[in-house]
Amino acid sequence: MSVFIDTCTLILLLVVVVQDMFYRAISWFLIPLLFLTFAFKGLLLIQPSQLVINSLINFGFILFQLLILSLYMSIKNKKVIFIVNSYLGLGDILFFVVICLAFSPANFIVFYLSSLIFTLIAFIAYTLIVKNANKHIPLAGIMAALMTILILLNWMFPEINLYKDFILTLI
Repeated sequence: MSVFIDTCTLILLLVVVVQDMFYRAISWFLIPLLFLTFAFKGLLLIQPSQLVINSLINFGFILFQLLILSLYMSIKNKKVIFIVNSYLGLGDILFFVVICLAFSPANFIVFYLSSLIFTLIAFIAYTLIVKNANKHIPLAGIMAALMTILILLNWMFPEINLYKDFILTLI
């Protein structure tokens, strides 16, 4: 069952990658489908109550960050700024919410921050190489590509459980 869920998740993530890279947008129906695949995978690996707790902590982290970002941009521009569609796309934010279901809190923070750093470096390199590059960053697409790599790595190393804080045991 786990392989089936992972395969469905991989297909959906690859669609996100392709759509975001080429169109800088993702189809709305991918969000609930990814939500379901991550939820089912989580329910196979941890208790439902733990999945809810992990997801709420991860969502709180995202909400806090988005509120701070909105506050910062509002102060900087001296007017109220809604970051949706001006700085971040709705698809990006919804993708953040969906991946809250895919990790324990420590693993989520590591994945989220490292994928943002990777995205920034990759996009800077892309704009330096490609003349007249599209200035919209395919954030959800790059994060989906990295999530795809994580799922494939998990197939090769099944002892890694993204729903447990294994990152903390490595330090």
